Amino acid sequence: MDKALVASFGSGFPLLRREDTLNTLWNGTSDRNGVYKRFEQHHLSDRTQHPIALLACGPGTGKSRFLQEVGEMLREKANSCTDENIKKAFSNMLAVNITYGNASSASQEDVTIGGEASIAIRLLYEYFISTNSANIKPKVNIGKLYATKGIKSLKLWITVNVICSDFISRGVSTGPAVLVLGIDEVSILYRLNKETFRQVVYAVGSQSCTTTDPFFIPILAGTIQGPVEDIAKESTYRLLLPPLPLLTDDDVINIGSKLHLTEDNKILRLTEDYLKNDILFRCSISDIGGMPRAVEIFYNKFIYEMGKIDIIPEEDNKLTETLQNVDVVTLMKKLLTELGTLYPFNAYMDFMTPVLAKAILEIPVDIDDNVKVGEIETSYKQLRSAGIINLEPIKESENYYIYVSYRFCSNFINAKQEISWGGWKQFNMQFFALRLCLFSVLGIKTISLEELFLGAEFHYSGPNFKIKIPDYCQVSVHHLLDEFPVHNIVNDDTGTQHIVSQSLNKVFINDNNSLIDGFTCLPLLQSRNLEQGNIALSLEQYNISAKSLSIGFQMKLADEKHSKELDNIDQKLIDKESINFVKTNNILKEYCKDLDCIFGIFTSHHRSSKMILKDEVDYIYDKTEKGVKEHINIFIIHKENFRQYYGYTFVGRAQFSISSSLYINSAPPHHIKHIPGVGPRIYEQIIKERKRKRFENEVELISRIPGFPYEELSSIIF
Repeated sequence: MDKALVASFGSGFPLLRREDTLNTLWNGTSDRNGVYKRFEQHHLSDRTQHPIALLACGPGTGKSRFLQEVGEMLREKANSCTDENIKKAFSNMLAVNITYGNASSASQEDVTIGGEASIAIRLLYEYFISTNSANIKPKVNIGKLYATKGIKSLKLWITVNVICSDFISRGVSTGPAVLVLGIDEVSILYRLNKETFRQVVYAVGSQSCTTTDPFFIPILAGTIQGPVEDIAKESTYRLLLPPLPLLTDDDVINIGSKLHLTEDNKILRLTEDYLKNDILFRCSISDIGGMPRAVEIFYNKFIYEMGKIDIIPEEDNKLTETLQNVDVVTLMKKLLTELGTLYPFNAYMDFMTPVLAKAILEIPVDIDDNVKVGEIETSYKQLRSAGIINLEPIKESENYYIYVSYRFCSNFINAKQEISWGGWKQFNMQFFALRLCLFSVLGIKTISLEELFLGAEFHYSGPNFKIKIPDYCQVSVHHLLDEFPVHNIVNDDTGTQHIVSQSLNKVFINDNNSLIDGFTCLPLLQSRNLEQGNIALSLEQYNISAKSLSIGFQMKLADEKHSKELDNIDQKLIDKESINFVKTNNILKEYCKDLDCIFGIFTSHHRSSKMILKDEVDYIYDKTEKGVKEHINIFIIHKENFRQYYGYTFVGRAQFSISSSLYINSAPPHHIKHIPGVGPRIYEQIIKERKRKRFENEVELISRIPGFPYEELSSIIF
């Protein structure tokens, strides 16, 4: 039984994003004491004062790694305290980890001797016998201890006292001692025998309430929460549940910057420029969503691919160019295949539609709620235990957000794992269509604009529209070839003709010459011009001449020259687009007189403190007429409300779509190979043609490569 619970490729990664975990363990919560308060109440044997810490989350979320590091982190916490008693006690702190997994997995022998003896014997073995090296075998096998006569009578308190006496005898202090006991993979013992597991909970709970030294800090870790809670309620012991937040993209980049390996006389490392600025790499790590195990596998595979390169340059600029030739898209597909062997996606496939809908829309859930499909059901806790989802507690609330990484999510909604280069306009229109469909899947019939565009900033007199959510089967996305809104009859890139005035529930991506980038028309149940509660006209016939809402979309990027620094949004830009919105509104009302309109700007700009969203704009119909005031309904999605609108799952893809310009004449071959709709034949044509002669514009590209996908043209740069 090795002291290191984690000995994999990622065991050397810096431990990140565990401040919340440690702070909860140390400080507790509003109704659960942490280590600090427990120490103050050490003289009391009251069970309510001494909750048992439980790290309950899915596999690969960093539980074992936290146990491995927690001793030193608790010591640092104690040293930062002003309480001299705590400092003195933790100067004699001993941290020991045992596990019911790996090479010492729970077995029938644990059941035979009982839960308390099982912990005691593993603790004795770990402290006195186990070695710190996988290359040195211990002199006594743990199996022999299980066979010791009378072992069933071994008590945890005796073991704890023996170990602490030995520990103190080796030091210079005789003061109070602290024993931190991490018990990993308790879910394995639970699945083996529930009664034995119950005995473990009772044993550590009882030892926690002991008023004599040492001060005992048990930390259980596993993928089960519900069963432990049930046992805790039965025993009147309480549980403290420290969170295990996912890694951020910055954390993953930090880890990448620390990688430095030598293989076959080649130094394998990643440059800062590549880590921060290669858009496919950044998209990939964002897709992973901060799952520690997935990050570990990703970097392991990346380093493996690097090792195949014959010459690794030492100079940063040349190394960055070399790194750009690593096919991260193929690497990510391999990652997903491996994750599919580690996580039971298929077992929960039937439940995932409503779960993913709430995850993407960031609708809070009660952790104790169940997900029911037909006659079968599962719980959010069970989905988290399986590693399919993560549950993030909402501050000042008892509810949770469901966090599902895009990479996990795509296992259910994007089986081909495509990375579209279609750009900011295409992404936003498709994401909006997805939101409509997800609201429909959840059975939501009507919705406000504030809910539909979550987090958006509306002008001060926000419109009181109530929108009817269409059935998801009626929602479709179309790329228009004709200028909008000049033409009422328009054609899309498939040759299908649409009559704008009769096109409810269709999401249109406009051509590049249109006044706005996209639009849709949705039925209204309540207009700002109708009294509260008055239902709009029947909309059984899908024709927007009835009371409807036209939503216009305009996408604005902060860095037209692809600078890496984003600036604030310019009021002139807002005013300019407002004029375009008014023009669009007036043209639409020529053939849809009973139409309400609202317009949204989607930008990567930061919000300016001087930014104003106006109710009215000055509009001149022609050069001879005097300007008039035109009313306008407008909202904006900017960098400051980015995260709220796109959500945890899609915010990385939104960021990628901003930067996803592809230089067709110089992009690495694998960037081109993975463009959706570009198969092997078109890929070979592009590589061959650009060697012969560079592509100058879209017309030439389509002329020379007739099969190139039209919807991907918007992000091609020449």
